[in-house]
Amino acid sequence: MPMGERLTGIGQDREWRAAILLVAGLTVARLVALFTTPLELYPDEAQYWLWSRTLDFGYYSKPPMIAWTIWATTAFGGDAEAWVRLGAPLFQAGAALLVFAIGRRLYDARVALAATALYALAPAIQLSAAVIATDAPLLFFLGLTILLYATLQTAEGRRGHLAAGVGASLGLAFLSKYAAVYGLIGIALHLVLSEDARRAWSPNRILLALGAFAAVLAPNVIWNAQHGFATVQHTAANAAWGGRQLFNFPELGEFLLTQFGVFGPIPFAALIVGLVVAIRRRTLAAEDLLLLCFVLPPLLIVIGQSFVSRANANWSGAAYLPGAVLVAAWLVHWRARRWLMAAIVLQATIAALFLAFTISPAFAERMGGGEQLQAGQGMVADHRGDPDARGGRGAGGPHRHRGQQPLPLLRHALLWPRLVRRPERPAAQGLAARRHPPEPGRDQRPANAR
Repeated sequence: MPMGERLTGIGQDREWRAAILLVAGLTVARLVALFTTPLELYPDEAQYWLWSRTLDFGYYSKPPMIAWTIWATTAFGGDAEAWVRLGAPLFQAGAALLVFAIGRRLYDARVALAATALYALAPAIQLSAAVIATDAPLLFFLGLTILLYATLQTAEGRRGHLAAGVGASLGLAFLSKYAAVYGLIGIALHLVLSEDARRAWSPNRILLALGAFAAVLAPNVIWNAQHGFATVQHTAANAAWGGRQLFNFPELGEFLLTQFGVFGPIPFAALIVGLVVAIRRRTLAAEDLLLLCFVLPPLLIVIGQSFVSRANANWSGAAYLPGAVLVAAWLVHWRARRWLMAAIVLQATIAALFLAFTISPAFAERMGGGEQLQAGQGMVADHRGDPDARGGRGAGGPHRHRGQQPLPLLRHALLWPRLVRRPERPAAQGLAARRHPPEPGRDQRPANAR
């Protein structure tokens, strides 16, 4: 083997080991916080736990992956809060390693390591790794879909197993959260725009991918058909196009601002700059085009949704796993080392504060005033993306008044331990829901909201 190839291999091994250490260290810290925090389950988490007591292929407001995950972790360790939430940091650890694999597949090991750090330390990922919700499994399976799809473009020889893997992993993403439709849109968009991508897909590979996708998703489709497509109707209702004032510039501006908190201030700014540069130059590398096909649909669609109605900050979350790889590649290509390091340091600081607040809610209490705490109550589920917990739905969710404005997600992520810990209430609403469990799969909204 030539000396240059050996040195390249050594460098890649070094960056891979660094990524493993970063992800392992973060995961261990998150597990320590998970098993030491006094924070109880929030109402929507308690509802997911209730679903996990009776396994099914679907539930009223969500696909089944969240309940299956809780069933697996609690079957191993019991029903304590930490075991209910255990799937979240494990899925996010896997997603971070998939980010490295995508970055190395499309670019090189340097970009892969930078992307891993940007993703694993992103503010929204800290929250997603601390609470059990649908975003963590969605991002894991969406990352696996993108990796297999990118690998199929350049693989040699038989690629049927990769095509089947793309279909199966996308099906699992749909079983996690229906926002996986953005992955389907991304694949379709890339096939339309890239002739090389179309050449990689023979008729047999297309059939294998579609067959695997259908086989994985079919049980949930059947469940929905047997229950009047309850989950689909619930998801459509969340768009809230009726009964609200359309064309809201304040909602649009608020959503765009929260994206700096979801992805990180510097990475989101770099994403905007990169898009402007690409539009002005009217040229894109093949790797950039592939990732943009997965980044732009969720961003643009949810931006439009925020303008005509409303949008929660995490609804565009499907964009930020491929977005982390794309931003890292652009920052490396621009030789913007200082900006890259500043982004990583800033996001690492936020992550450290979040872990400290989770372990010690009393410390979080001392960091802000009572007015912020009062304003933030009832916003956790809204920003975590489970609307069941708003307006009294689900397992005792708090009501959000229409005139109440949500906190920006960056501040919310840091305040989350204060919002969940309510000393004046001796019993958490989520635990109260355990004593009066609703029937799994049943429409749990108030009668006047059905």
